[in-house]
Amino acid sequence: MSLRITVDPAHAGEHGAVSPATEGPWRSFARALAKERLVIAGASIVGVVVLLALLAPVFVAITGHGPTDQFRDQAVDGFGIPVGPNSSFWFGADGSGRDVFIRAVTGAQVSLAVGIPATTLALLVGTTLGLIAGYFGGRADAVISLLIDVTLSFPFLVTALCLVILNRGENGQPIVPPVTVVVVVIALFSWTFFARIVRGQVIELRRRPFVEAAEAVGASRARIIRREIIPNVLPLAIVYWGVQLPLNIVGEATLSFLGVGVVPPTPSWGNMIADAQASALFQSQPWMLLGPGLFLIVTVLGFNLLSSGLQNALDPARSR
Repeated sequence: MSLRITVDPAHAGEHGAVSPATEGPWRSFARALAKERLVIAGASIVGVVVLLALLAPVFVAITGHGPTDQFRDQAVDGFGIPVGPNSSFWFGADGSGRDVFIRAVTGAQVSLAVGIPATTLALLVGTTLGLIAGYFGGRADAVISLLIDVTLSFPFLVTALCLVILNRGENGQPIVPPVTVVVVVIALFSWTFFARIVRGQVIELRRRPFVEAAEAVGASRARIIRREIIPNVLPLAIVYWGVQLPLNIVGEATLSFLGVGVVPPTPSWGNMIADAQASALFQSQPWMLLGPGLFLIVTVLGFNLLSSGLQNALDPARSR
């Protein structure tokens, strides 16, 4: 079994302290995470972004600026140029007189509300199908592998455009909330990577002595999968969840940038960047891009550091 850590009894704590060998794999994993600097750094960055997103209503109350409110008299001069960062508009304003900081922290809510559910849904679907394909093999493996190939053959942007068009009702209004459509589109293209990685890992695990021993003593397939396969596959899936999440956040920003994601005036980092580019004001007023751009870069950096730290903590070589 993975995640099993053994230590010399001579190094065990005094007064009957529990050693890592007897504390269980998940507690050992928690101890490894607590010592991993990349996990601490990544979790700190992600925590700050999440905190800012949760505090968005508080910032709205403090400034009196809603994410869609326009303050042309205060934030745009007579030449149509928005003001820069000041005590009222912390990140400046955009061409419509809206508060860039308020829209950026509100956009963080949208990006996290899309990225986390989409990646988690892809994890659940991909891991389940990967387990079935890798363990049972045969026809099940052939069908799931074909499904993966068919899914990957669809172009991401064209499929997203088609789904957005199909989501429009007779009056032009969306039938399903656009955020839900974006989650489905991203999960539709993300589960395949989880399935391939898990399938390969399960095929390798089936040849391991502890799995063969469980089969030899007559353990059921369900018990083998639950007790022997999943504990060894899940850490890898969790690491890849951390790797895929920032990619999916960028994917949501890309769809919103192209106008097929989150619909304005609801702010997202992607449509904020698109608005800045469309107005061309960012050339002289760079804060219009700096707000959403910095949030996007910092968020992706935080999740990348977190996933790298998870990989180090779950590395079997480190455990041994």
